[in-house]
Amino acid sequence: MRAAPDCQLSVGHLADQMLLQPHSTSGLLNRLEAIGMVERLRSGSDRRRVGIRLTAEGRALLSSLANAHRAELARLRPMLDNVVSRL
Repeated sequence: MRAAPDCQLSVGHLADQMLLQPHSTSGLLNRLEAIGMVERLRSGSDRRRVGIRLTAEGRALLSSLANAHRAELARLRPMLDNVVSRL
């Protein structure tokens, strides 16, 4: 979602990206919205279209997770380089 234009995706596009059905994605989004991680943005011209955007809290959590994953990959890199060099 962070890389999407205006950091916003439609429910259908998000479902496609996650390889889920839109109804499954809607359930997940309901839970994320309830804890303040995402917000729904209804289209002014077409009420059927709903955009999903990360909230500031959601962006902060995603950034924190990305940093933790980068640190873990940096920690594992010597071992992974060793494994790859043996192939």
